[in-house]
Amino acid sequence: MRGDELITESGLFGECIRLCQEIESSPVGLAAGMMIGNPFTDVPDLRTNSLVVTDGDAEMAEKLASQLAELFWQYHEAMQVPLLSLEESVEQALGAEGTVF
Repeated sequence: MRGDELITESGLFGECIRLCQEIESSPVGLAAGMMIGNPFTDVPDLRTNSLVVTDGDAEMAEKLASQLAELFWQYHEAMQVPLLSLEESVEQALGAEGTVF
């Protein structure tokens, strides 16, 4: 994920946070969240998850959680970092001034 897109104030992920806050301030929403998973594994349990808790309305919770997941999916490509090949990474590191982390 791109760090600049995870900034709540200006990044795309902030849109998801604002939707969570909107859900939580609604009459039915008790809690809402977007848990960012690890996109670089093949472990399904480490995926990104949306969660909404309502006051006894499971159908509404599912609808709102789906809405939140769809918003995140809408932005998922823009939140990806372009990956470099190993060769490109080494070349870039060797060309950098100072310590490379």
